[in-house]
Amino acid sequence: MMESWDQTTRGYKIVQKLSDLRRNNAAVRFGSIGQRWLNSDVYIYERKFFDDVVLVALNKSTTSSYNITGLYTSLPAGTYGDVLTGLLDGGSITVRTGSGGNNPVDAFTLGPNDAAVWSYSATNPATPQVGNISPTMGRFGDIVAITGRGFGSTAGSVSVGGVAATVSYWSNTEVNFAVPSSAAVGNVQVTVTKSGGGTSNGITYSVLNGPQVPVTFGVNNAPPTQWGENVYLTGNRFELGDWSTDPKIAVGRLLAPNYPNWFGMASVPASSAIEYKYIIPRNSGSVTWEGGSNHTYTTPAAGGVGSVTVNWQN
Repeated sequence: MMESWDQTTRGYKIVQKLSDLRRNNAAVRFGSIGQRWLNSDVYIYERKFFDDVVLVALNKSTTSSYNITGLYTSLPAGTYGDVLTGLLDGGSITVRTGSGGNNPVDAFTLGPNDAAVWSYSATNPATPQVGNISPTMGRFGDIVAITGRGFGSTAGSVSVGGVAATVSYWSNTEVNFAVPSSAAVGNVQVTVTKSGGGTSNGITYSVLNGPQVPVTFGVNNAPPTQWGENVYLTGNRFELGDWSTDPKIAVGRLLAPNYPNWFGMASVPASSAIEYKYIIPRNSGSVTWEGGSNHTYTTPAAGGVGSVTVNWQN
């Protein structure tokens, strides 16, 4: 629909330079993010992926300039020009040698509405570096893409929780593989080993219990909850949290448009007999469990949709 646009505008040039940065520096695509300097107007943060580093400084004030002192960075010692080449009035910085990934930056001025980006990209690593996996969960036979750098041009191997996977595509920055049928169900570590040796860092992948179906789980007449408390579902399958009471692992937070009746949808293995209960993680740190025996339910066959509602057991 957009056949052409003005390539001389400042906005176009900024997007172009940031796109080039994303392509050329893995810290933008995969890096962790951390705050480096902050006041009411200025935010300076850093993205880091192994030895690749990008440092970004922003001043939102329309009137105030700031002398930036006491700034530390993971950028190696040296002088760095603004990736945006001054399009937002940013300048160069000089970094001195420090310790522990905290190298001091010489004082500099960040004017009103100024922004700058400084970048360091390491050479191609001898050991593979994994930054992302997509999708993050699946079942046996699914094709998964793992991306990063330093994989090499010749195919090596992929391990899924210690089980060798079949590789269907290999490049220096991306590998595609099939989830092996003998991989353990649950959260496993995936690693890449390049041809000739050198194994990457691990990245988590969730192996599911075969084909999945959506099931709506409901519970009526649950005990009273306080502000910030919710009902969760936990059960005897990985997809149901393996009986975990951790709100990050159990299924939830369930919804209660007709309080005290709660419901929520979960992806569960098809054609399977499952057991489950409802819980309430309390603000105090304790957990209220349902009483009685575990609820049981046989999930629909692949392609089906299920629904089950029970009363809270005291």
